[in-house]
Amino acid sequence: METIHKNEILDIRSYERERHVHRQQAREAKTLRTLELGPFITMTFQSREAVLYDFQEYLRSRRIREEDAIEEALGTYNRLLPEDGQLGATLLVTPPEEDKVAGTLHKFSGLSGEDILWLESGRQGSLSGNIIPLGDDTNSRHKIVYMVRFPIQAEWPHQGFDTENPLILKIQYHSYQAETPLGNSLKRALLSDLNLRDDDK
Repeated sequence: METIHKNEILDIRSYERERHVHRQQAREAKTLRTLELGPFITMTFQSREAVLYDFQEYLRSRRIREEDAIEEALGTYNRLLPEDGQLGATLLVTPPEEDKVAGTLHKFSGLSGEDILWLESGRQGSLSGNIIPLGDDTNSRHKIVYMVRFPIQAEWPHQGFDTENPLILKIQYHSYQAETPLGNSLKRALLSDLNLRDDDK
């Protein structure tokens, strides 16, 4: 996925004039790309629109105007975007019941590596996601955030994201198991992320 370039970034005053438009675009992108995996876990596939919006909000909230500070922060946000040949996502663990938060979060604090989360296609088999901790600064006593990368083999998109073929996101971590299907609109969005279209298959 193409990184965000400095010339795309609006100064704070210009951004605030257009903020409602960018917020709506980001909300639509996140809604389309967000999947619930059981009662505790939500996964959102990354999009440039949403990351750019989050970056502009970061600059706005902290009133950052210095060029060096903007460039440093931009490097951090660009690392959230997947490289070519990958799909990227953030995985959020948020237990709903306050009296169970501490125990549940501790259970998921070691969530990392492969063979825990995967996409399963009826035609192409399974595709493992690599779960990467983001660091303690992104977490709190109520949530844990991880980054996920799905390396896509060359042949996978041609049938794995076929709108006529079921594609299911699954997770299994100790006793926690959940799965959810990907809708056709999301499949098409992910194909677009990989610079492919339905008629490229």
